Amino acid sequence: MLPTGHVAGGYLTGIVLLKILKPEFNPNEINGLIVWAVFFGFAPDLDVFWFFFKNKTMLVASSTNETSHRKFIGHAPLLWLVVGFGIYFLANDLYIK
Repeated sequence: MLPTGHVAGGYLTGIVLLKILKPEFNPNEINGLIVWAVFFGFAPDLDVFWFFFKNKTMLVASSTNETSHRKFIGHAPLLWLVVGFGIYFLANDLYIK
């Protein structure tokens, strides 16, 4: 997926969750949560920068290099599930959760 797709997915997920959960936050906190949703929507692709640095190419996969940045740990859904639950269960503030 292109970065714009990740950003759009994070934004839409944040909006939908805020509509469903209806937390009582002020507008600044709501905007902050949307920014975090966009960041975490794109976060699985942050490893692409390491991939480009390591392989010295702008190609995600080529005929000479079959390694894909999608095989890095940052693309593992289980990692993001653990991070999400860790934040949720360790945070004391509702805004952080």
